Amino acid sequence: MKVIHIIPSLVSGGAETMLYKLLKNKSTTNYEVEIVTLTSGDYYTDKIKEMNIPIHELNLKANNPLKSIVKLIKILKTADIIQSWMYYSDFLSFFIGKLILRKKVIWGVRRSYLNKELMKSTTFYIAKLNSYLSKFVDKVVSCSIVGKDNHVEFGYSAKNMVVIANGFDINELDESDFIRLEMNLTANTNILLNVARWELLKDHKTLLKAVNILKIQGIKFNLVLVGKNIDKHNVELNEEIRLNNVEDCVTLLGERKDIPYLMKAADFYISSSISEGFPNVIGEAMASSLYCIATDAGDTKYILGETGSVVESGNPEMLANGIIQATRLEHIEKQRLVSLALSRVKTEFSIGKIVSEYEKLYRNLMR
Repeated sequence: MKVIHIIPSLVSGGAETMLYKLLKNKSTTNYEVEIVTLTSGDYYTDKIKEMNIPIHELNLKANNPLKSIVKLIKILKTADIIQSWMYYSDFLSFFIGKLILRKKVIWGVRRSYLNKELMKSTTFYIAKLNSYLSKFVDKVVSCSIVGKDNHVEFGYSAKNMVVIANGFDINELDESDFIRLEMNLTANTNILLNVARWELLKDHKTLLKAVNILKIQGIKFNLVLVGKNIDKHNVELNEEIRLNNVEDCVTLLGERKDIPYLMKAADFYISSSISEGFPNVIGEAMASSLYCIATDAGDTKYILGETGSVVESGNPEMLANGIIQATRLEHIEKQRLVSLALSRVKTEFSIGKIVSEYEKLYRNLMR
């Protein structure tokens, strides 16, 4: 059996990370894998090539579209199953994989909400077109329960929708005191970590308003922000930091490759998103034994269960209160909760369990 994945790129986003984990942990003898990207090389390209998995880069923006389509048809002819990730790839996998080649096709959707105001117009209309086509593909995999429900409401085929959550590796790392030294922090300073690229849906503005409240109340903390465009060159972000008078207690690290170590060095993980599907970073924080305070976006509440604090999105006062309550937890109670979080990830969201669910789906389609 050969499974060919189509994905827009191999940047370090949620879908790309899940695909990488799926490839890294797949059964080595059960099926072959190839990758098609709509762009050219990126974050996970070399990592996947190291696994001896072929990657075909269409680079649609630079190449002749017709030649790229012909190339894609030749590649997909050899597939038994075509698995696509996100709306543009889903449309291509239907058009070529199902309509032309009559292959088994699995779509992948990652969003929790389909809001025209919060999406690029082209993405919104492709998603709408896909909703009418979804009844003709074999399965549509949503990474979240909220995402499944909202895609069905949007018009996607309920019969074809299934939920397979994201999976996580358990990080067995030493405590990372060197991270504190790097940021010149003392042991009695609470490190609040947030890992998210700069975009509206991650709602850094609410987060900065919340930590302004912490500062006013005399809480000792340093908010460490990590992600694409989270650096001194981001004029809008730095202006928000200045307006909230938190320049002395916010650290901007930009993109980093040592997220597990940052999580081990932190005291609390903070998520301020207003929209998510299945937020990988919450599971990664739990797998790192990190207590989470998060806004109620996507499947966050489901992932955390009773192990962390979930507050209303877009409400800086409630987010600040959640953080303050967390800092006041007795050490033994905090340790109990992070232990429960780690156990929950191992039981419900281990990467082995999630890979098994995908491979079962493949086997069922080929019967």
